[in-house]
Parts: sequence; C-alpha cells; structure tokens
Amino acid sequence: MEGEAFDSHGDLDDADLEWYSDFDGYLGTGPKLSVTGLSVGLHRIELQSRGLSAFVEVAVLSKAWTILMYMCGDNNLEGNAIQDVNEMEQIGSDSNVNIVVMLDRIPGYDSSNGNWSDTRLFYVTKDTNQSTITSQYLGSAGELKMDAPISLGAFVKWGIQTYPASKYAVIIWDHGSGWSEKKMKAIRGSCSDYTSGNGELEIWEVRQALRAALDQVGLSKLDLLAYDCCLMGMAEVAYETRNETKYFVGSEETEPGDGYEYNRWLSNLAGNPSAAGNTLGQYIVTAYYGTGYATLSAADINQMNSLVTAVNGLAQALTAAVPSYKSAITTARTNTKKFYDVSYLDLYDFCAKLKSGSLPTTVKNAAGTVQTAISSYIFAKGGNAANAYGVSIWFPATYNASMMSSYLNSTEWGADTSWYTFLDTYF
Repeated sequence: MEGEAFDSHGDLDDADLEWYSDFDGYLGTGPKLSVTGLSVGLHRIELQSRGLSAFVEVAVLSKAWTILMYMCGDNNLEGNAIQDVNEMEQIGSDSNVNIVVMLDRIPGYDSSNGNWSDTRLFYVTKDTNQSTITSQYLGSAGELKMDAPISLGAFVKWGIQTYPASKYAVIIWDHGSGWSEKKMKAIRGSCSDYTSGNGELEIWEVRQALRAALDQVGLSKLDLLAYDCCLMGMAEVAYETRNETKYFVGSEETEPGDGYEYNRWLSNLAGNPSAAGNTLGQYIVTAYYGTGYATLSAADINQMNSLVTAVNGLAQALTAAVPSYKSAITTARTNTKKFYDVSYLDLYDFCAKLKSGSLPTTVKNAAGTVQTAISSYIFAKGGNAANAYGVSIWFPATYNASMMSSYLNSTEWGADTSWYTFLDTYF
C-alpha cells in the first residue's frame, strides 16, 4: 500500500508526519508511505501531525499465493542462491502473488551484493538487473542456524501471518541428500549451514517445524512443499510430511547448483494465480531444464496411502521370497536405476526388474501394483534421466546397523511400513 500527504503551507518536517493503522500500529514517518504485509481486513490508516489527524479506510484482501523461500546459502552454494533470487526478481511479487525470501549467506564464496553474511529477509520485487538484488529489504534475522527446525518453523509462521494468501508454498533451498542420517556423510537431510557447524535439517525436523508453524497459524496443510535440493525425491522424504502438505516436489537425482528455473515457473504462476497446488507443482517441474542426468517430479500426497499399501504388499511378498529367491532379488537391485547415492533406487524401475526376473508370481504381481500406484502418485516429471520415474526408495547393497536403526526409529516410513522388515530379512 502506498500513501502520500501534501502540506500546502510547507511548514511541516518529515518527522512531524506519522502513519498508523488501527490493526498493525505504527507504519512509518514522512510524507510518503510505502508498506507491504498489512494484516487482512478493513484498516483505518491515520496520518498524525502536531495533534491533528486525518484518516482513510483501506481494505486489505489476501492474495492468491504466498511463496516462502527458505534459502540456506551459508555454504559453497552462496553464489547460486544470489543467482536464484535474481531469477525471482525477473518476475517479482504482484497483486496476486507474494514471494518472500529468507537468505543466509557466508563469507568467502560470493562477494557481490554487499558481501553480507547474516540472514536477511526480502519481499521480492521485479527488476531487470540480473546480478544485483534490489528487492524490498525487510530486515536482518542475525546469524540464524538454518539447520535448526526452530528457524524454519519461525519463518513459515511469520511468512503466513505477515503475507496472508489463499494458498501457500514452502520451498527449501540448499544441498540435500535424501532421508539418511547425517553421521554417515558430510551432508544429510537438507540445509547444510557451514557457519553453525555444518549441521543439517533432517526430514523429521522439517516435519516437526512445519507442523508447529501450521498449528500456530491454524492451517492443516501447505498447498505445496518443494525441495530445491539434491536427492529428496524419495518415498521416505515425502511420507514424512504427508500430513503437512497436499503436494510435494523433489528430485531423485542430484540437481545442478542453480536448481529450479524460478523465472520460468513464476511467470506461469503470475499468468494463472488461481492455480491449485498441483498446477504449481507441474509448473515447477515442466520449467526445469536440468541436465542429461537431471530429475524432478511432483507428487500428489492424496495418493500416498495407496502407494504405501502397494509397497507394503511388495515388501511382504519380497520378505516371503528372500529364503529361496535372494539372489534374484539382488540381481533386480543390481540392474535397477540408481542415483548419486547408490543406495537410492528408482522404485518403479526396481519393480520392472522384479517383474522381468526369476521371481514368484506373488512378487511380480505386487510389483505391478506398486507401478500402478506410482503412476497415480507422480503426476509430473522433468529432467532427462532414463529409467527415472519420479520416486526413489532406500535399498542399500550392504547392511549397516546404525543406518538401519535410524531408518526404523527416526523415519516415519521406516516405522509405519513393511519396507524395513523386508530389508532386515534380506540382510
């Protein structure tokens, strides 16, 4: 909202003019007012000066979408984070869409844009400069631990309360590595924050953070949760937040450093702000150029129960087949499409290899049922990787007690489905 006061006598200083809202309180000082993020409702905007006042009533309506970008650039992807914010600025927020960024940076990788290294908030506005961030600066949050669930939860809560909309998307931006526990590799989960000790947000911490934020603002689910991170397009990852989002976007494989094509899909959303969460997911996926190995997919979480039922059936059939057919199961695993983390298998392709292998009919039928469930669950795919059908699953080549314990005790997929029982029997 913008406002302007005119002094016909010219005897008032800027400090004499103060703007207030009966909803949101003090708004600013000076003859001109420019403010975003007003609470939804009918405001009495009052201008006060030397004991005098004037007011106007302004109705603030919610927008169609608020996109909340949680960007951990506190690592070697700092330059890519700057690049992606500039991509967002090619489109910018408008009368229907809010784009809000929380970006953490680090010294030593990218010295552009003032070379600040704290965590800053921006309301993304349109510009034509593709190297300098010119969006509205909303302030610094200090040096936040982006790998802490409290940071994610606080940002989501604040973003929803400050920028109300009919629909909400949260995009987590950074390194990623699927479900696995961080003790086994340098990066586990997502949001690797070098300054805070190279920690990560585990998938169960994302669930906890989103659930707390949503409960506090009175929402049951996001319309879309997307990971602009590597290796997060897993059954285990999507299942973890099945109660926190309607639709999910993630990549089975690693992503290029600059990740999503923000200008492309935001342009589509600007042209169709009434889009539902599945349509936004499709925009993100189809806009994705990637590379020859790239993957990206959008999933309908409403189909998750059917997928779980099908995977349980397959896991139970495989468990029964292990004593006599372990070698054939191993062959199917060996021949299945794998990703940068070779313990992550494309679930659809694994089922295809089971169906073509020397295995009992119960296994083959169950594999076909899983493929049917995946076809309903995954509704959009991007990238050019062969034999990547949209969702991966954990099936390591060797047994690791720590990983197995974490899978069972930390992930909801491991605790709730029969997949852990199959793996335990197999090993």
